[in-house]
Amino acid sequence: MGLASPHPIGEVPGYVVTGAAILAGVALLALAGTVGLLDRRSLRPLLAIAGAAAGTSAAAALLVGAYDNHWSVHGWADFGRTAAMVSTLVVVPLSVCAATAARLLYAGEPPRRTRRSAWGVLVGSAGWLGYVTLPYLFSWGPVLLVLLAYLGALALAAAARRRSATGPGRTTHRADGRRSDRSSG
Repeated sequence: MGLASPHPIGEVPGYVVTGAAILAGVALLALAGTVGLLDRRSLRPLLAIAGAAAGTSAAAALLVGAYDNHWSVHGWADFGRTAAMVSTLVVVPLSVCAATAARLLYAGEPPRRTRRSAWGVLVGSAGWLGYVTLPYLFSWGPVLLVLLAYLGALALAAAARRRSATGPGRTTHRADGRRSDRSSG
């Protein structure tokens, strides 16, 4: 995109550059936490996937930029506005990163290096997503109410599942690893 525009890179809004830097930092943190868990053979497919994701992201950025400029790849009139529109593509991968890191931390006790990376990924991703979305929260209108209702339904379903899993007559696992039949009192 920078090569197709006659405008210098200085006209790009600061939050666009910051979003790209945070995405790159989150990606490096995720790779750092994963590399310690994999052997050399498993690392190659991971790097291939990361390369494919980077290529796909670049192609998507070019398509969004061309769309914003009447399907043209040269002579873009307002490079800053186009860069701001392209920066919205960061929301999807950062959301996936935040959800994956949260799930990893919630699921168990990962190795120390992975746990540190997961916390970095979660804080970086969630922090950027909050910075981008929260100022406009009240302009979401009914979408905000639907989101809150959905989160409430998820919380109720999780609570019901927890109650049914530990109800009378169920076998549970104790902290020391032995099984306990709850119906036998």
